[in-house]
Amino acid sequence: MKKARWRRTAACLAALCATALLAAAFPAFQNHILRPISLLPPGARKAERRLITVWNAGELPGATAWLREQAAAYEKAHPGDSVWLRRVTGQDIREMDAAPPDLLTFSAEVSVPEGEAVPLCLSGYALMLPEKETVTEAPRSLFGVSPTPDPAVTPRPPQGTWPERFAVDDGFGALALASLGGHTGGCFVPGDEVLKRFLNGEAALLSANQIVSLARNGAGGQALAAASATDLVLYAAAREETGAGGDFLRFLLSRKAQRALASQGLFTVLPGLRLYGADRPALQTLEAALARARLAPAVSWPAIKKEMILTAQALYEAGESASGLLDELSGL
Repeated sequence: MKKARWRRTAACLAALCATALLAAAFPAFQNHILRPISLLPPGARKAERRLITVWNAGELPGATAWLREQAAAYEKAHPGDSVWLRRVTGQDIREMDAAPPDLLTFSAEVSVPEGEAVPLCLSGYALMLPEKETVTEAPRSLFGVSPTPDPAVTPRPPQGTWPERFAVDDGFGALALASLGGHTGGCFVPGDEVLKRFLNGEAALLSANQIVSLARNGAGGQALAAASATDLVLYAAAREETGAGGDFLRFLLSRKAQRALASQGLFTVLPGLRLYGADRPALQTLEAALARARLAPAVSWPAIKKEMILTAQALYEAGESASGLLDELSGL
């Protein structure tokens, strides 16, 4: 009787001890069974993942499409990195101190805080003479990109008689004319009127984006001259040079990314790199002029542009040189 009672007591004590041991080991056991199965081979390190936030403010025709293409190319070249490209407004920029992006890209028309910024790409203006017959843009390659021109070959200046009258936008037009040498005959009109005048047979100062659009639609003209001053610039500022934004910025400034600007009719900021050949003479002429470009400044342009443009228009209409304004633009 006593032996049977002792056996039951021993069995209960053993069961209690086993229960206590299981309770103590349960947290570690739970972590083990709930841990996801690793597909990596032993010793391999899991790749770090980064989200790169990029804010894009302002508008430079073609630049947003180029940024999207390069974001996809960057993600492909850097597994684990994701680029989030977001269109923002001036209000977003004024409030960005709370959560700044890794990289801010913006046109010269946008007011941004003081800081270091570098040009990413640019566009420009050329004085175009309309052609009586429509033309079709020459084929460039199977992929629609111009063949790489020889950088040692300088395009010949276009031959043509300077028109007695031509349309110029009442924005940056007077400063662009100043960089052309201040030829007379310019008539300042609202920006949306310039293209209409050109299509009606009048010479006009057109942007590169307008020239590309005309060529795609079977219309065109001859570039008589190209301005070396422009306000059509896309700038970039990284939050940290050594962080995610800095990495993506360096990618955008690589020769491969800059070559891709040709598909959007934009121009590179890299010295010595030429994107356009003789098959696109207007853009080739513009590219040569922009190699020595005077750019609207990244920070102060929105605050000073109205006064500078009005002054340039007054000087032009008075037949006086606005070269001093161009020197000021270069020094800002």
